[in-house]
Amino acid sequence: MRTKGLVRYGLRGAFGVIVVVATTHSSALLGSHAVPASQHSSYPLPEEARNVLNATHHHGEWVPIAVGGRTLLAAVTYPDRPDRAPVVVVAADAGRLTPWARAVADQLTNEGFIAVVPDADASDAVSLAAVLKQLATHPAASERTATVTLAADLRVDSGTTSARFELSKAAWSGAVTYLNAITENHASKVVHMKGHALDGASVGLHGADHSAHASTPHALAAMNAPGGSARGAASLMGAAAPTPAAGSAAAGAAATAQTPRGYPRGKLDTLPAGLFTAKTTVLRSSIRAEWVDVPTPGAYNGRMHTRITYPDGTAPAGIVVVMQHGPGMDDWMQALGDQLSRQGFIALIADLHTGMGPKGGNYESFAGPEDVFVANARLNTVATLVAYEAVRQYGLKLPRANGKSAAFGFCMGGSNAWAMAMNAPDLNAAVVYYGAANGDAAALSKMAAPVIGFYGEDDARVTATVEKTAATLQKLGKAFEPHVYPHATHGFLEFQDLGGNPEATRDSWSRAIAFLQASLR
Repeated sequence: MRTKGLVRYGLRGAFGVIVVVATTHSSALLGSHAVPASQHSSYPLPEEARNVLNATHHHGEWVPIAVGGRTLLAAVTYPDRPDRAPVVVVAADAGRLTPWARAVADQLTNEGFIAVVPDADASDAVSLAAVLKQLATHPAASERTATVTLAADLRVDSGTTSARFELSKAAWSGAVTYLNAITENHASKVVHMKGHALDGASVGLHGADHSAHASTPHALAAMNAPGGSARGAASLMGAAAPTPAAGSAAAGAAATAQTPRGYPRGKLDTLPAGLFTAKTTVLRSSIRAEWVDVPTPGAYNGRMHTRITYPDGTAPAGIVVVMQHGPGMDDWMQALGDQLSRQGFIALIADLHTGMGPKGGNYESFAGPEDVFVANARLNTVATLVAYEAVRQYGLKLPRANGKSAAFGFCMGGSNAWAMAMNAPDLNAAVVYYGAANGDAAALSKMAAPVIGFYGEDDARVTATVEKTAATLQKLGKAFEPHVYPHATHGFLEFQDLGGNPEATRDSWSRAIAFLQASLR
């Protein structure tokens, strides 16, 4: 280890101080004696990786990175926080985009980092530099960056200082504490899902319900028992009020087990189901529903397995093309369609993963959310828009359709709703939940339909784009009505218990329904 120009970092934890000695390009090895810190994560062993990824509440995305004359993909997850976050690239000496590297990234996102796992190994310095450069320009990114390398040990490097830690659960706390220090990560601003840290008591096992991203099979049984609320169910997320970065992971897990609830005591008739009540809502729905394979010539497998729900009665109604969030056609998406039909609309929800599952199966054939996310890398905006437009045209020809149509999307689907608004001149409305408008002024100038958008303050990844989009649309004379809710997170309509999400759910849904009613009469 070099000793010229020493910089000493005193990192105080619960049981004392560790000193990391670092210089430009210097390195210090810290072992399992590293001091525990107040954290919401744990080091995942390689054999635990799939469980971690199946249990995560983070809706990751695939980002293309330009490296010279080629493009590589990177899996990116974003924290729930209102301010800018440091960017950390996670790479391994052996293997690229491994579940293990992505599980480590997921745990770092729990600590407040934008975590990136590129399709490149740790020795590919050119690719790693390109990834850091591109992600550092994200509106939600701070100027601080670092790399975490998984090799014989765990190496943390900011470009000017570095340290090495043992690959062990005991050393993880010291590694995160050091990473926080060199990136100036203010973890106190992160909104946490209680009990989400990786320990033996709180890791969720993937059950049959893909929508309960972090629930144990026992929790699923309880939350879908008669009554439909989540009371008495031991769920890993959204089940307890959020806390700042304080207290142990074990304490968070214990609190979660004692205080789970629904929204706020189960599903309300005037609101869509949340995470806890989605499965029951679908199973007990009185809404007429059917599955059809809509032809999608030239897009994906040439068809979209689509769930269509109808409002009571026989009167004509407007159609709503519901665009799925990243986790796919889960129970929550299906329950959302039911709610739209209860409130007067024909809802069409296409399974974008049609034919992408094992043996050519659809969404339900995947083993869990991790496999769905991997399949998302095969989606592309152009084909997705073609598929959704085919579904919209199919819906407009339904016997009960009144000739009016809207796009309604969440997360990834929110961005797709924006895309349809910019590319379907006869669209009557678009409702966007925490989705970014991926287009410049020229693309936005083609927008004909009015758009209403709903965003959480603690979702800097998306909400940071809203002001610029609104300003551009105002100059273009286009109708865009954005609403940003204090202390609400990404996915707030699904995770209805967390932070400011209850109020965001109530207010946004009433506005969305009123907007659709005015647009699709």
